[in-house]
Order: sequence, then structure tokens, then C-alpha cells
Amino acid sequence: MGFRYRKRIQILPFVYLNLSARGVSLSFGRRGAHYTVSSSGKRTASVGLPGTGMSYTRTSKASSAGTWLFWIVAALVAVGIAGWLWWQSRQPVA
Repeated sequence: MGFRYRKRIQILPFVYLNLSARGVSLSFGRRGAHYTVSSSGKRTASVGLPGTGMSYTRTSKASSAGTWLFWIVAALVAVGIAGWLWWQSRQPVA
């Protein structure tokens, strides 16, 4: 029996940070359709019909382009969150 760990954290609406024993990934979308980019560059697109058990998944091999895509998106999300936190701190307290 192998060790498994998986945690999904919502960053923004429809944007999730996925943590596992194997690494980190970002997912975009919602139930029924989502796109995932891993830190190693693997990209996965999934579309399904909720409640039916039917789905289609397409996975691309890890690539340097996918790795760059992951880190660029991760940086943009981090800057967006930092900007939102800064903006919230500047608002007057009611």
C-alpha cells in the first residue's frame, strides 16, 4: 500500500491550487469541465456530464512550455492576490 496525499485549495472562483505527494498543480474550471496544469508541465483537459459518470479526459505529456505556463499563471495569481490584499488594507474601516 502506497502513501497518498492530496489537498485542493480554492484561490479564486474556479481557480484551485492542488497539492499532492507528487507535486503542485493549478486547475481552472468547475464540475463538468476543467483544465489542469502541473508544475512539471503536464496539461489535462476534462469534460464530463455531471451525475452520469461519463467523461472525456485528454492529457498531454510534460513539456517545457507547460512548465512555463504553470509558473506564469502561478505568478499572475500570486500578484493578483497580493494586489487584492493591498487594496483591501487601504480601504477605510466602517
